[in-house]
Amino acid sequence: MAVADRRYDDARPRLEAALTRMDGRPPGERSHAERLLAETCLALRDDTAAARYASAALADAGQAGDAALVAQARGVLGIVLR
Repeated sequence: MAVADRRYDDARPRLEAALTRMDGRPPGERSHAERLLAETCLALRDDTAAARYASAALADAGQAGDAALVAQARGVLGIVLR
């Protein structure tokens, strides 16, 4: 995967395309993709997009009711906001 290989310029458009196809998917799946996008945007120094995706990841993680996803999303949002 491009994120694991630190090819963030390649990863971002792929993750954004995947996220657009996730309408109707469980919120936990969307949260994971949004969190990866937030991390990718951070690496690319696009703080505005990183904050947007991290906030969305937290919202979807809360809807999923998964404590681990919520903790991960909060962690990314905290990094973005520091």
